[in-house]
Amino acid sequence: MRPAGSWGTLNPKKELTRNMPEPERELLVILDKERAEATLHLLRVRSVVAQTAPPRIVLIRAPASQAKEMESLPGVEAVFTDTVPPRALETLSESEILFALAWGERQRMSTKQRPGEGLAWDAAGFHPPDAPRGKPDSNDSIGG
Repeated sequence: MRPAGSWGTLNPKKELTRNMPEPERELLVILDKERAEATLHLLRVRSVVAQTAPPRIVLIRAPASQAKEMESLPGVEAVFTDTVPPRALETLSESEILFALAWGERQRMSTKQRPGEGLAWDAAGFHPPDAPRGKPDSNDSIGG
């Protein structure tokens, strides 16, 4: 039997966070053109594929710490966690560039905090957007 206090002090908050998995996020994967189909299948087995921009761009959901592991898979040219650098964009088609830039912008915007973010439109201190022009307001009587 252990004497009282020999276990040390537990910090419940630290104990809870120690075992929590790293949050998943969207990673942009650029595939080798020659092996894109086989590599996409491999990615589907190893992670959740959120979206594709065939033939070479794939968005997967995975912890950012797995980017290096994913990059080492055969047929994967590169994996990005936030933005795609200009050197990588030069290797993409016009539609792939547009997709990659939009994804990068979405990553950047995900951390933006705006006043009232996440609140209902009628939350205290905020006003709902104006009704579209040319349509009657819900408070107007019809047929007057």
